[in-house]
Amino acid sequence: MTKGFTLVEILVVIAIMTIIGVLAYANFSNLKSDRDLKSAASDVQSFLRLAQSNSTARVRCGEDTTGSGANWLVEFRTNKINADLKCQIASFPPPDPTLHKTLTISNGITIDSIIGDSSCVAGFPVILTFAPLYGDVSFSDTGVPNCNTSSKLTINLKDPKDNLRSVIISKGGSVDIQ
Repeated sequence: MTKGFTLVEILVVIAIMTIIGVLAYANFSNLKSDRDLKSAASDVQSFLRLAQSNSTARVRCGEDTTGSGANWLVEFRTNKINADLKCQIASFPPPDPTLHKTLTISNGITIDSIIGDSSCVAGFPVILTFAPLYGDVSFSDTGVPNCNTSSKLTINLKDPKDNLRSVIISKGGSVDIQ
């Protein structure tokens, strides 16, 4: 008597392995997009904290000789994938801000919307200004009504599969990811 597998047994094993492979690939794809979205939210959070840190540490800006520190600004551009870190000497009248660094969000992730706690939707560009020494935050945008009076802003990031991740910044200075 010869030992071996029947054709039906081999086909059943191949079918089971195919189903497991398809499920694993689908879960891996979702895992990658979720990881990319978390990474983008972390990048935005770090960028905001850098501006806040520069303002509270009174990092000098350009030709500033006063030593009083500078306003540090984060501007979310209208293309919804870039944010600029700028500094501005605290004087009157204030000069144009100086570009310090640019954040580019990749992997198809965009800044879907920026919403204030007063139910306003910010119009791009949105500028967050961190004041020297205390790092107080002020918001400005072009929305109607604008979100200048909101006590916090929610920055919603969206991936190509319409998954969302939020970065929340309050005027008190906290920057959190949800």
